[in-house]
Amino acid sequence: MIMLPAYPNPFNPSTVISFDLSDADMVSLDIFDIAGRQVASLISEYMIPGSHQIVWNPGQLSSGIYFVKLIAGNTSLNQKITYVK
Repeated sequence: MIMLPAYPNPFNPSTVISFDLSDADMVSLDIFDIAGRQVASLISEYMIPGSHQIVWNPGQLSSGIYFVKLIAGNTSLNQKITYVK
């Protein structure tokens, strides 16, 4: 599994989170704030191999640093993103 850099980053109003899966697997994609609280769950489903793109629009959340956590099977990847209003 590969997670590409979110684009744009910093972002407003939305960013695209892209990742590639080499095998079909159960995938979860969650967003956490700087305090470690989960603020969004974007994916929690079985996905097929290939390239995937998910758009995240934080809506009314505050500007700041957020963390993307992508889990597929036993692999976990993290990425820092910055939301600016």
